[in-house]
Amino acid sequence: MAHEAPALVIEKKRLSVVKARFLGIVGDAAHSFGYHLAAADLPSDDYSLQGANQPVADDGAACAIDIGMDWPASRRWLRWLIAEIRADRIKGIGEVIGSYDGKRVRYWSDGSGWGRDGVEYQGSGHDSWTHVAIYRNDTTTDRGLLKGWTPDGYEGDDDMPTAKEIAKAVVDYTWRKPKQATYSDAEDWRLATRLDSACNNSIAAYNNTKEILAAQAAILAKLEGKDPSATREMIGEQLRRSGSDPADHRGELLDALAAAAPRIAEDVARELPGDVDVEALAAALAEALPRRLAPARGTVPAQAKPE
Repeated sequence: MAHEAPALVIEKKRLSVVKARFLGIVGDAAHSFGYHLAAADLPSDDYSLQGANQPVADDGAACAIDIGMDWPASRRWLRWLIAEIRADRIKGIGEVIGSYDGKRVRYWSDGSGWGRDGVEYQGSGHDSWTHVAIYRNDTTTDRGLLKGWTPDGYEGDDDMPTAKEIAKAVVDYTWRKPKQATYSDAEDWRLATRLDSACNNSIAAYNNTKEILAAQAAILAKLEGKDPSATREMIGEQLRRSGSDPADHRGELLDALAAAAPRIAEDVARELPGDVDVEALAAALAEALPRRLAPARGTVPAQAKPE
């Protein structure tokens, strides 16, 4: 008879801390394959016996847990869990099935990829609970799936960065290509990878400033006597719109960046596990973004030089 993998018994005990429903580890009669069953009860070609599951450490252990998503921070927890797995800080996970919003159910595994949003789940259910499976080659090591979490949020990090530190990391990270940014300090906070998805959202949030930034670069290029013919029409349009004064255009750019800051702050706050003061972060971003993105008069930022 199947028994609960010791690593998942640890998580089962943590459910009482976050006040989440325990929906099971050992599969019932409705389960005919997969991690909820013991290896000894499965055919050798079952998907949960392949790849990293070998060699099986305990052929009697059921290796998946279903966690109710009825606690306040549950959806934030799922985003955090996927980010931690993607960053390889939580290891030995076979698959995850769950929903960020309680509507769209997603699937993550080595086979489908550990993208931030996973892939569409082809089965049923899992909108009100999350399924997490561990590899069968290690059924005892604590994976830390719920470690540090309370009903209202994450309390596992005592060294959560300040709003200004987060803002600086966001600005620095966003202006580099994803996966190429390096953060010695941010790694200490376990922040860099969490910013991966946050900054992708942030980039989208102020995509509406890109055209203004490019136009500003073209105007500044003209002022320096570097008027590329390809940008002449755009320069004229922007000068007319801003009253023919490059200083007015510069003001528009700064206003656009300041307006984008609250949206960026909300995106970042959703991705970080701790309680982030969104207003303080928005204020820090409103201060940091113009310094990074708006050049002094007569200079053209390298990332926005017209071709």
